[in-house]
Amino acid sequence: MSDVQEREEKSRGLWPDLRFDDGLRGNQPMPSNIQHPAIAWRHRIGGSVFDAHIFSWQNQHFLLLIYGGCIVCHDSNGKFVWKTEPCGIEAIIGVEDVDDDQNIEIVASNGRSFFVFEASSGKKLCEEYLGPPFAGGFIYTNALLHQFQGFSGGMQLAVGLLSSKEVVIYDFSPGASQPERRHILWMDDFFHPSILAVDIDNDGVEELLVTKLSSVFAFDPVTGLLKGETTWTSGGDRKRNYGLFEARDLSGNGNIDMLLLSYVVSRHVAVVENDGIGRLQNRWDRFIGHIYPHDETELRYCWNSCADIDNDGRLEIIFSAWNEGHDGTWQTEIVDAWSGEVRAKFPGTYLRGIFPGTSSTPPIIFLSDEQKRLPGTVGRLKLISWIDSQLNTLWEGEGYAPLSRFPRRTPTKTTFRIEHPPDEELWYTEANGKVTFFLTDLQGQVRLLTFSPDSLGKGTSFDLTLLSEIQNIAALVAIEDVDHDGQPEFFFSDWNGSVKGVRLDGSVLFSIETGSRYRYGASLYFYAKPFSQPIVVERNGERFCALPDGGKEIQIYRWNNRANQPVLHSTFIGRGRVGPEEGHHSLASTLWEGEPMLLTSYVGEGESILRLVDLDGKERNRWEVSELPANPPLPRGRTGIHEYRMVETQNDLLLFISGFRTGSMNSEKTFVLNAKSGEMIWDRTNINEETEAAFAPWNASTVGGHLENPSILFLAKDTFCEVDLRTGKLIRPPWQLRPWNTADLQRRGMSMDDFAAYGSPVPVQFSDGNEGWILLCNYGGTGAISSDHTIRWWRSFPLPSLTTSFGGVADVDNDSELELGLSLADGDFICLNASTGHEKWRLHLDSVAADVVTCDIDGDGRTEFILSTREGEVIVVGSARNGAGLIKWRLHLGFSLGPPIIADFDGDGLPEILVVSGDGYLCSITERK
Repeated sequence: MSDVQEREEKSRGLWPDLRFDDGLRGNQPMPSNIQHPAIAWRHRIGGSVFDAHIFSWQNQHFLLLIYGGCIVCHDSNGKFVWKTEPCGIEAIIGVEDVDDDQNIEIVASNGRSFFVFEASSGKKLCEEYLGPPFAGGFIYTNALLHQFQGFSGGMQLAVGLLSSKEVVIYDFSPGASQPERRHILWMDDFFHPSILAVDIDNDGVEELLVTKLSSVFAFDPVTGLLKGETTWTSGGDRKRNYGLFEARDLSGNGNIDMLLLSYVVSRHVAVVENDGIGRLQNRWDRFIGHIYPHDETELRYCWNSCADIDNDGRLEIIFSAWNEGHDGTWQTEIVDAWSGEVRAKFPGTYLRGIFPGTSSTPPIIFLSDEQKRLPGTVGRLKLISWIDSQLNTLWEGEGYAPLSRFPRRTPTKTTFRIEHPPDEELWYTEANGKVTFFLTDLQGQVRLLTFSPDSLGKGTSFDLTLLSEIQNIAALVAIEDVDHDGQPEFFFSDWNGSVKGVRLDGSVLFSIETGSRYRYGASLYFYAKPFSQPIVVERNGERFCALPDGGKEIQIYRWNNRANQPVLHSTFIGRGRVGPEEGHHSLASTLWEGEPMLLTSYVGEGESILRLVDLDGKERNRWEVSELPANPPLPRGRTGIHEYRMVETQNDLLLFISGFRTGSMNSEKTFVLNAKSGEMIWDRTNINEETEAAFAPWNASTVGGHLENPSILFLAKDTFCEVDLRTGKLIRPPWQLRPWNTADLQRRGMSMDDFAAYGSPVPVQFSDGNEGWILLCNYGGTGAISSDHTIRWWRSFPLPSLTTSFGGVADVDNDSELELGLSLADGDFICLNASTGHEKWRLHLDSVAADVVTCDIDGDGRTEFILSTREGEVIVVGSARNGAGLIKWRLHLGFSLGPPIIADFDGDGLPEILVVSGDGYLCSITERK
């Protein structure tokens, strides 16, 4: 039997893991026959969204939902109106008449490009690409749509670019379909920006303010000239300003100052003083912590963290800090905005949100009692306000949290948004002379907490009412009176995959089916996409497909031969293996006592647990990892168990488990347990004593070695590690990729970055017979590593050109050498010789892959690359007889797609393409009948 036949027989057309097997090659050895593709079936798996926009046009309200890489429009009765083409849309920047033509346009982002759509039809008017090699893209909250004085008309769009020294200004005066690039503003600082529009010199004309690394720059948006700047230090050197950036009169003298609360990487609070003629200087900076060398602190702010709490005409800053005093506790503080002096302390509490108050009532602070670094999903909630010349507790309740939201950025306030869930501020509404807050519990139920603002005081009565029609809530996404009855309607997204419009009395106005939410800000290094990926396994001759639903549930489908379609077999709460910034989410199967089982991590409160669950959804074993928190019900980019493997050795069955202790990028830790006894064999926090960088894979790990001496290989962010699985010792010294990504440091933030990280090593045999690894799914570049840990070849790619997609590794031209197929962020697909890195051919697909797998998909005896893309296509690319690249077929599904697999789910001997579509469906693609 040949090697190919042996692999086919062993495979049986299954796909039991993220990338088929422990080697992450993503190759299905069983050939198929798909030459004329068609969708055989679509099965609803659901999805949830965390944000929505409502706009008014010609006396009607319209609801805009963003899912599946599209914007989908419904009218106020829930009726579908239009959807855009799939572009990988992750967020809306603004809904405005951008060119003064009396028509509304929608400006949206996929993190690499901004788009303009007609609000009346969803027609795309223009697209402007700002991704690699020009820059790393942008976070939508750092794109400002605003009308600056001095332009001939229309609005302007200022875009703060990631990993760049530049901010770009576009002018819509020529029309929504042809914005003109007016200026590229330059700063000698490549750290990520936030931008505002503020008149800092009191001349009646706004400047464009940019904050970067402990700095603020002021530009004239009309001329592009730099008018002022200031830099300062925090904790001994300059720190990142990734958080809330707000312009307010903090001194009370009429001049607009700046406030910064940074929570990502660097944690500090800073105030920048403005003298009224545009000269800026740091007034004070309170350093709380930095994640390097040790990640030991947290900072929590809210959208309304700058407020006049005591109604004395002076502003205060409200925030919570963890472990600032090295005491392992949370503390909420109210500090004077101008002096930094502490006005009040609330030990053991965490800031949940701030109601800004009304014309007759002061602000209300929402706190919860918290003992752990990671706050619970709910807790003992307290409402505190300034009443009778002192702070008083107005209401308390156990087991609640306020429903939180993403606020809309304004010209004078924005936030550096990179995380789910939407927790920057709380939802509230005013109706019938009362204020209503929205509370949720662990069961996903919603309660309305209502009071009369005219009677606010220590004895104020709060009414708590259950909205019985709302269950399994994921988020409240919008509030608006859409039916013009004088009462607001609420729009709730649930984990079952629908958005409901609900009246104040609890009656349901309509229910809309939605698709997969995207992770906001994934464009920081990756592009957003549906991340759920199925696997296919077999038990007693029956075939099962298991996949995460995008929320907190695992769904298992069984193939029904009689009905010729999948049927839901079982469900359970859990989470699978999660890639960096949710780049992928897939389960891992393993054989346990001869039966296929699923490994999944516990979702909920408390400490982490890796669970072994059978295909009927029953737990068969569990392993507690007390040093990691449980995966939270609302998915985050990090926190809890993210990567795991069950590895058979000569004498034992070992569990490799790693994850994040917090949401920070330097909080990782790795553990290895004996799967049979549960005994902890080893654990590790840092790579070595010389570097205090955390020790754990950011992406999928690879199993190497043999039964008698197994190893595990991974990138600990940017450091290549090969580890003896039995002892935890490094087989060879770890080394960073940075020296091989040979960019000139002076070009950082322009077209290249020397940083290379986040990938996965894939074992291969090179054409000369030597063994090593190809680095896939990597930021900054890719290459081949020999077994002695020397670089065989390296190829730098500007910034996040390689997105989050795994490349395909296979011999696609039958020349007995492996090829590497890579999808780039600019829509190119390139084929490299895997042994040399030489480019063999390149195709411009104008489409960006979620992932690339390989298979002889059309049965012609040659292996092809199979791509599922952000633009909603499945594309098969092969090699022509003359060695050139060839598009064999393309199939459009209408929504952005997640990572594909090739598996024979129906057991007919011909694998299908299985992929999750962004509208919340699992799709099967086969040969047209």
